Amino acid sequence: MLRRGLRLCRLLCALRVCGCVRVGSLFCVACTYYVAAVVLLLCRLSPVSGEMAVMSRGCTREFRGTQDPVEAHAWLKELEKAFALTNVGDNQKVEYAKYFLKGESNYWWESAKALEATEVITWDKFKRMFLDKYFPRYMQTQMEMKFFELKQDNMTVREYEKKFTELSRFMGEYVDSEEKREKRFQQGLKPWLRSRVASFELTTYAEVV
Repeated sequence: MLRRGLRLCRLLCALRVCGCVRVGSLFCVACTYYVAAVVLLLCRLSPVSGEMAVMSRGCTREFRGTQDPVEAHAWLKELEKAFALTNVGDNQKVEYAKYFLKGESNYWWESAKALEATEVITWDKFKRMFLDKYFPRYMQTQMEMKFFELKQDNMTVREYEKKFTELSRFMGEYVDSEEKREKRFQQGLKPWLRSRVASFELTTYAEVV
């Protein structure tokens, strides 16, 4: 929209519509104010809101469907961070989210929405529907099993910590405090290293890592 406004400004100055005298490549004051008003009007007339514009400029990527539950979960988390950044209200989140559904995921949404025609789809409802499709319960169970079976074994502490962090994203209540996170992390360390860490009586995950 700004580019459209600047093009209009250049045209006005070139045609001397405003009766100004342009110095170098600068626009006159009259044209500058005029263009500011035009840009503001274009923003108001645009179907994409200010919040959506911010999200579209890189805060949120399109989602076209995937068989990778990690990717689907990450997209949903990314979307929620964008909502927090732009102060999007709960009553607008579903409308904004569906804007970023493209291709296969949009076909899924249209079909799923039709089945819920008599019910208002809240943001929590949308998340449940989305996860049921792209991160179903049996996949979540698999992730939980991988998390609880995770051991350091032949990994370095840094490699183990990276894998632990990756899987802990899906664990919710199991790692929802520093104490729980720290205890679970220690349990997966090599026995001799776990004993040494325990001797320091560390109480937070950050201290252990």
